[in-house]
Amino acid sequence: MRGRRLIFLTFLFLVLLFVFLPKFLLIPHLAESIGQRLQGEFRAEKVAVEIRSPWGFELFRGEIPCLEVVLERALVNGLTVQELQIRGHQVRFDPIELLRKGEFSSYEALDLQARLHISQEDLNTLFWSRVDPERYFHLTLEPGEVGLEGQVDFWNIPLDLKLKGILEIQGDSVLRFVPHNLELQKTRIPPFLLEALNEYYSFSFDLEIPPYAVTISEVELEKGRLMMGIGVAE
Repeated sequence: MRGRRLIFLTFLFLVLLFVFLPKFLLIPHLAESIGQRLQGEFRAEKVAVEIRSPWGFELFRGEIPCLEVVLERALVNGLTVQELQIRGHQVRFDPIELLRKGEFSSYEALDLQARLHISQEDLNTLFWSRVDPERYFHLTLEPGEVGLEGQVDFWNIPLDLKLKGILEIQGDSVLRFVPHNLELQKTRIPPFLLEALNEYYSFSFDLEIPPYAVTISEVELEKGRLMMGIGVAE
């Protein structure tokens, strides 16, 4: 009688272990592994990972039904991003690699989207490092418009200059500042000067991160902040 009871309790324990193991052990372990990989890849200050799976049985076959990641102060191709949000569905990974080495290695996703929040200050830091190291000019972000403002010396006379424009998507992953109006001391100047300044202070940045193929799908400007939606393919 005791033997049968022991067999039943052992069987019940194994069943409960099989039911709860993915949710309470594998999912936290996988989330930690994903967080460590992405935090190192994007040099982020903070990372939060959420895996949505009712019981986690999909993990045994190497599939994450829904994955959400938020990275703070991440570095994307030289640009510091205030917040990087990543959302993926049916993300495929190698479960053997995870169990043997504790490393997350993904190779496919049905849908992988990202959203970037970039501050005016961080965009200026990139602009100064690549275009204007003397910091004569600075970028301003307003709803639907980007400004390039600063001072120029004309025969030792400082003149206020303001160049207004938009951010235009070029190709799949490049965002470029395209000016359309130039004011000098609140006076519009001839188009050829606009073209000259545009050539000298041309500014663009590429969000492509090999081996990922990135496609910019949305650009939204607010006061002091740039937001972008991108599609990502591995």
